Amino acid sequence: MGLAAMMVTFMLSIISFVHERSASTLDRLLSTPATEGEIVAGYALAFGLVGLIQSCVILVTAVLLFQIQIQGSALLVLGVILLFGVGNQGLGFLLSSIAKNEFQAVQFMPLILFPSILLSGVFWPIEAVPTLLRPISFFIPLTYAVEACRSVMIRGWGPGDIWFQLIVLVIFATIMLTLSTY
Repeated sequence: MGLAAMMVTFMLSIISFVHERSASTLDRLLSTPATEGEIVAGYALAFGLVGLIQSCVILVTAVLLFQIQIQGSALLVLGVILLFGVGNQGLGFLLSSIAKNEFQAVQFMPLILFPSILLSGVFWPIEAVPTLLRPISFFIPLTYAVEACRSVMIRGWGPGDIWFQLIVLVIFATIMLTLSTY
């Protein structure tokens, strides 16, 4: 779910923000009383909601079709995904400010997605990542989203047990949204 939310929220935000900047939609928004922070927050919540809906579909499919047992709170898992999605929105917005067109924006995607997919523990445990690359895993926000979701769904942990992952995701979202606002 974390990987799916990352792919959708990051890709949607980076491409749509570049498109809206080139179509002068952002210029029109900036001429309204809304601040840059409010505009970024609005986009982040909207795209975060898209990622949340996608995660709901994945979760319902996993439970109904594949008989996956969830030991912890599904709402906590969805909260983690929403928080992670909002952070990815900020990252997408930040990188879209560098890109001049959609083609350049698309070129940023592999730079973020491939290391995240390969080093975050999505497909294999972090212990299986080569020792030289393993420290990089701890700088990838998907690592913390994956660990939090696994801990809640498989181990039945609550917010008190995944507090560290939640703090890392809050810091990630805050930094990305703040930087993208500037």
